[in-house]
Amino acid sequence: MKHTCYLSIGLLFCLFAATSYGQAFEKGKGKAVIYFESNTKVIVRLDSHLLVQTKAPFLLKEGKYVIRAWAPTKQLFVDTISILQDRTTIVARRLKNTKAYNRYKEEVVMYKFKKTVTAFIPLPLTAAYSIYMWNQYSGNKKLMDSHLVNARAAAVNYGSATSTADISKYSQEYDSEKNSYEIYRAKNNQIVKTGAIVASTALVASAALLYVSKKVKRPAAYTETPMLTLNTIAVRSDYPNSCSLGVIININR
Repeated sequence: MKHTCYLSIGLLFCLFAATSYGQAFEKGKGKAVIYFESNTKVIVRLDSHLLVQTKAPFLLKEGKYVIRAWAPTKQLFVDTISILQDRTTIVARRLKNTKAYNRYKEEVVMYKFKKTVTAFIPLPLTAAYSIYMWNQYSGNKKLMDSHLVNARAAAVNYGSATSTADISKYSQEYDSEKNSYEIYRAKNNQIVKTGAIVASTALVASAALLYVSKKVKRPAAYTETPMLTLNTIAVRSDYPNSCSLGVIININR
């Protein structure tokens, strides 16, 4: 049996899988396999007749037919096919989003991004910064206390020292520990000052951004004019009386 592939040679497997239960060829007729993929419900018309999608080939009289396929958010597909006797014509497409719907999706993504950034990012960043500074403060406090203890011990030893060597040793030890204590004490004082400024600024900024986030407008709901409808359904003997939905065919246009 000779097959004519229209638009997509990759769909021949669909035809071969279907021939076991498809109708036999008849004089003056050919076969067609018409399928459109979309994540929304597809309406397909062959000339003015509503067509139910199926992976099985079905008989059509010889001649030219206009195919129209449309689904919500998708571009209208229009093409003309020729049906020849003893030939099988295959039409398969993945319907593409309209430019307007793609813009709408981009606007929704941007809206969610703005809401997230303005409403939820500042507070977590402030909390993370506060935790980091608190850990720094706590670490400095432990070192500061340790040097203070050592300085006091050196002062006690200095007071009880009797030899010149011990007096010099404990004096130097006291000065070193005291200097280290003062260094960590100064660091913690700076952390407290910086933290107070950052925290207060961050809280004000967070409140302002939270207010701004409430002013961010969500894009208006996507609307469109249907390009095809299910109205005015005509019945014609050349079309199959009942068809079942076939397996989705992932073929790009």
